Amino acid sequence: MRAGLLVVLGTACTTTPVCVPGQLPYAEPLAPDPIAGYEIFTHAHNDYAHVRPLLDALDAGFRSVEADIYYANGALIVSHDGGSSKGTLEQLYLDPLARQVAANRGSVFGDGVGFRLVIDIKERRDALPGALAALLARYPMVSRSDGNAVTAGPVDVVFTGDDAMKRALAAQSPSWGTRDSNDFSTSDLPGDPRWTDYALAWSDYLAWDGGGEVPAEDLQQLECLVNDVHAQHRKLRMYATPDRASVWAVELSAGVDYLNTDDLAGLARFLAAR
Repeated sequence: MRAGLLVVLGTACTTTPVCVPGQLPYAEPLAPDPIAGYEIFTHAHNDYAHVRPLLDALDAGFRSVEADIYYANGALIVSHDGGSSKGTLEQLYLDPLARQVAANRGSVFGDGVGFRLVIDIKERRDALPGALAALLARYPMVSRSDGNAVTAGPVDVVFTGDDAMKRALAAQSPSWGTRDSNDFSTSDLPGDPRWTDYALAWSDYLAWDGGGEVPAEDLQQLECLVNDVHAQHRKLRMYATPDRASVWAVELSAGVDYLNTDDLAGLARFLAAR
C-alpha cells in the first residue's frame, strides 16, 4: 500500500500530529467504482435529519448513511438527543432497505454494489447490544461474521459511537456488523473482520477550513493519515468536515474512503461533475 518512508517532515500544525520522523506521505487517489462511480465514496452524516430519512440519500445516489440510535422502552429509536424521533431503526432504515434489496435483484440499487448502514450508538445500556444484534439478525440482507469468515450481504453495518457498545456488538459471534475507532494511533493493530474503519474528527487533524489553498502541513497530515489507515487495512471517514467542494476534492485526492456530508445535493453535484 505504501513504499519506503525516508523523508523527515516538519510541521507547524497545532492539531494531532500524524506524520512521524522519516515518513514520506503521498496521496492515494481512489478510482471510482466501475459501476457505482464516485457515489461509492458518499456518506450521509446524520441522515435522519433530512426530510425523508434514507430516501433522500438514495435519491442522491449515496452508498452510506448514518443513523443515531437510543434504546427506549424496548425499541431502538433513531434520534440525535434521545428525545424527538422520526421512528425506529427498523421503520426508517432496515425495512426500507430490505424492500429495496427485494425489489432490485438483491442489492440496494440493483447493480450488485454494496451499501453501508452506519449505526451511531449514542448511549451505554447493558441491554442495547443484545437488542440491536437480535434486530439485525432478522434481516438476511445484513453481512455477518463469525470473527474469521464473513458472509457478505448487500448491506454492511458499521457500529460507531459509544466505544463499549460498539466493541460488544463487534465481538459477538456471529456479529452482524463491524466497528470503527474514533481514535487513531500508528501502533494500532492491523484491521480484522471486527474492526474495519476509523471515523475521525476533521479538526483534530487539520486546521484548514476549505478556504484558499490547503496548507502544506495540513495536506501532509491528511496524506500520512490515509497512508497509515490503509496500511492497517482499514477505511477512513473524517467527520465534522467543512461542507465545501474544496475539501471534498482534497479528500478524494488524498484517498479518504468516505466523504462525510450533511449537504446531499451539494456533494452529489460535485461528484457528478468529475
